[in-house]
Amino acid sequence: PKALAKGVSNIHRLTQRAVKARVFTPKQARETLDRLSTAHTAVPLGRHHLVIEAATENLELKKTIFADLAARCGPDTILATNTSALSVANLAASVPHPERVIGLHFFSPVDRMPLVEIIVGAQTSAQTLARGFDFVQQIGKTPIVVNDARGFYTSRVFGTYVMEGVAMLAEGVHPRHVEAAGLQAGMPMPPLALQDEVSLSLSLHVAEQTRKDLEAEGRPVAEHPGMAVIRRLCALGRVGRKAGQGFYDWPAGTDGGDRRLWPGLAGEWQTWFCGGVCGQIASVNFDHSAVLHGVSGVEDQVGEDQVKMRGIDEHVVKWFDAVPPEFHPVSGSVSE
Repeated sequence: PKALAKGVSNIHRLTQRAVKARVFTPKQARETLDRLSTAHTAVPLGRHHLVIEAATENLELKKTIFADLAARCGPDTILATNTSALSVANLAASVPHPERVIGLHFFSPVDRMPLVEIIVGAQTSAQTLARGFDFVQQIGKTPIVVNDARGFYTSRVFGTYVMEGVAMLAEGVHPRHVEAAGLQAGMPMPPLALQDEVSLSLSLHVAEQTRKDLEAEGRPVAEHPGMAVIRRLCALGRVGRKAGQGFYDWPAGTDGGDRRLWPGLAGEWQTWFCGGVCGQIASVNFDHSAVLHGVSGVEDQVGEDQVKMRGIDEHVVKWFDAVPPEFHPVSGSVSE
């Protein structure tokens, strides 16, 4: 019930924001909320055309949910999963009609991200695909159709972008520089902020599930170097925006525009590096002016105010000042 109440409250907040932005009229906002109903007990779903499961990325949990949904849904109901990484075919194997199972992967934050990844399982029928495609278009989203391969399309691209940014942090790159590079590359959100939006705990859970799946298949498992950082922040309770803290501090009740990189990263820097990584990055040099130059390039493109909204603000430079002396720059060692 508490989770449902939180979800409903969030929907109310989003509709009010849409009214203020003149995306919705007050009447449309009321009509949207009137169509919303919640339940925390099993209810009949026989008259529903489409049911979307959005549980955490746990294969066995999702299989249990799908088996329960199949028993309560009608003979023509499409069962969709919002999974970002798990096999749609494996989920479909848990229901009597696997041809009616499809993946509809929405992206966070759902109210602002237009893309929906439609995943076609081995037994997904053409009719199910067509109905899923029509639904995505009806709600004003942009559909792309992909096959049921590990990570699909977007999670592979997203995972590479975000985890390489996290790995750069672990290797000694200033977090402000990491974020500036992401923006300069043309991405709408820098990698560390994006990881916060998606949730560090979710990424950790997906990584663990992937490891189990690969081990079950007898395939070697090589963990990405950035996962050590994700594990550390999760252990500290800094699991992302949903908790109000991750790589950034996220003020409650805001749209995220005033987020700020966590100053405590400086202390964690010393913990990670002096705990055994120092030898691997002894050749890394830092240059304060080079870092600032990188941010200046972003300001030229998107304006100073936009840079500050992304959390790339002046006080983060203090992070550099906490770098252990052995990593201080050698004059002229970093080119701009």
